[in-house]
Amino acid sequence: MNAPEPDQLLQRLRQALPATPGIGGRGDYRNSAVLVPLCFQEDCWQLLFEERTVGIRQGGEVCFPGGFMDFKQGETPAEAAVRETEEELGISAERIRLAGRLDTVIGPAGMLVEPVVGVVDSPDLDSFQPNPAEVARVFTVPLEWFRRNPPEFYSVQMVVEPFRREPDGSVTITFPARELGVPECYQRPWPGTSIQVPVYRSPEAVVWGITARIVLDLVPRQATIRRDGGDV
Repeated sequence: MNAPEPDQLLQRLRQALPATPGIGGRGDYRNSAVLVPLCFQEDCWQLLFEERTVGIRQGGEVCFPGGFMDFKQGETPAEAAVRETEEELGISAERIRLAGRLDTVIGPAGMLVEPVVGVVDSPDLDSFQPNPAEVARVFTVPLEWFRRNPPEFYSVQMVVEPFRREPDGSVTITFPARELGVPECYQRPWPGTSIQVPVYRSPEAVVWGITARIVLDLVPRQATIRRDGGDV
């Protein structure tokens, strides 16, 4: 069989390759979605946050409402974000108007977060009914505050380990580098990348990590946000 001409190969590749590339190995990550809720209170647009109940996973942290996305069952980021917001804050879907999405955030602990921006119909915080099993408190911070107060940046160093440390102190090899014949340096922990961690010291609480990264992405778009509920 004759090899295809370069032009033919290019045409076949253009037909076969995805028009919009995704994220390779996505199923290996924890896929989640959050709602980035904007509400108009005290004569300005504010971002709505929640503080997670102590004793649960990531208890005490400040975040946006959200959670795991049933990615394998075809649940979209918007569907997951609204569902989780209903469950956590007691806000019905009818009170949430979605505007669009921000960039996917890749967390250092192996989580992909899809931020979905929405406007929440909220006369005041008393109108929410947060689930106490998941949410300790709800608060807002004016969006303008974040524009006027850039975040501080710190860094954490990631380390890749080819083994898993068990609760009883034993070690289970998860990447048999020696047997695979890969370079010897991969038989022991090797340094990963250094992650920059943004931190906002807001009047209500410290907003940091993935949540702060999402805020940092939203703030430059602030000029399009209007009180009349137009473009957000």
